[in-house]
Amino acid sequence: HSTQIASTNFLIRGILLFCEIIKETVSVLLSLFARVYFEENVSALIAKENRQLVMHSIEYIKNHFDEELTLAEIVHRSAMSKTNFCTIFHSITGMSFKEYLNRYRIEQAAEMIVSGDKISVVGNRCGYSDFSTFYRNFKKYMAMSPSEFANKA
Repeated sequence: HSTQIASTNFLIRGILLFCEIIKETVSVLLSLFARVYFEENVSALIAKENRQLVMHSIEYIKNHFDEELTLAEIVHRSAMSKTNFCTIFHSITGMSFKEYLNRYRIEQAAEMIVSGDKISVVGNRCGYSDFSTFYRNFKKYMAMSPSEFANKA
């Protein structure tokens, strides 16, 4: 009878130890799952917030294209790292900050020229401090000079 009790106690201890191992394993697995789930959700939220910051920067560019704008200033306004900003900016626009700014400025210049504004002042009104840079960019993006464009408009 005492052998049977010892055997049962041994079996119960084994079951309790097994249960403790299962409990620890489940605890570790739940912890890992929670960590991965949390990190994925936080990463998604950060990515969404960063995209919104870049979208606000694009709106700022559109509202201030006629001013001197630098990548450093726009990155500073976004409170993001330059690398992160440029990566997200490119993924949204398909181009670099400089290319986007120049292309937008030239699009605005073309609208001004169509509206009858003088070519001599359009470049300055679109944020270009010198006419040669304006002329070069206009020709690059519109495949013709500002005066050729004005004659066709």
